[in-house]
Amino acid sequence: MITGLIILRDSAVAAATLLLIIVLFAGIGWILDGIMAIVESGRAQSRTWAIIFGMVSILAGIVVLAVPGWTARWLIIFAAIGLVVTGVAAVIRAFTFGRGAGEPAAGPATL
Repeated sequence: MITGLIILRDSAVAAATLLLIIVLFAGIGWILDGIMAIVESGRAQSRTWAIIFGMVSILAGIVVLAVPGWTARWLIIFAAIGLVVTGVAAVIRAFTFGRGAGEPAAGPATL
């Protein structure tokens, strides 16, 4: 209840805090994923690719944790682009929905 009241009182700060938490979890997740890829690389057939993936993932996680503000901006940009693309697809689907409904359906095949 208290958290809800704080969010209602200052939603901009709440949104910024939530975005920062999401970015931090993503950075930590990438670092852990990279460590696991390197640890498990001994069992993989393509050990070199697993190690390269692990190193890139760890580096990306460190960058995300080092500059969370920059990462949050890019996260917002990619989310906005995704929403625009989804919206355009929904509009196109809305205009084409039901076309071909007047055509007779194919009946069962007779042998």
